[in-house]
Amino acid sequence: EGLVVVDATWGMPAGIASHLLADYGATVIKLERPGGGPQGHDVLRSVLDRGKWSVEADLATPEGLEVAHTLLAAADVWLESFGPGRAAELGLGYDELHARYPRLIQATFTGYGHSGPLRDRPGYDALVAARCGLQAEQAGHRKGPIFLGHPTIAYCTGFLATIGILAALRARHSSGAGQLVD
Repeated sequence: EGLVVVDATWGMPAGIASHLLADYGATVIKLERPGGGPQGHDVLRSVLDRGKWSVEADLATPEGLEVAHTLLAAADVWLESFGPGRAAELGLGYDELHARYPRLIQATFTGYGHSGPLRDRPGYDALVAARCGLQAEQAGHRKGPIFLGHPTIAYCTGFLATIGILAALRARHSSGAGQLVD
């Protein structure tokens, strides 16, 4: 209780992290593009976005960025999944936000991080499971790769991100400074 999380993400891993924080008692504000986020699946959204407030803003406009900064001024945690370098292009990257809001914790969700040879590769659950060989090991009704019956990668990523965010909040309690959870 008492924590404010601004969630400008889409996809399961980040949605899982922010709904866990909401379940733990944080006030989570879902910052969505006008018309709603790209998930579009009502059942998935009803699960991942439960317990969250919703605010629409187009972050590609000055008005939308003003809405974001109004929310961030009162926030403890900022979640984004724009893709490598995209938050910085919008003026919402870690360096810019840390200078303006030094206590803010920023968690960024990408498939393969912000640097390295795979940074621009999509990180959807099924693609990561296939790359790790999990689909080849899954028994099924036919020969060949089989999709996992559960989005294991998404859940593990969401759980690990939540642990990282909670650890950053604990560190902030001692140091007074926010940090980046990537």
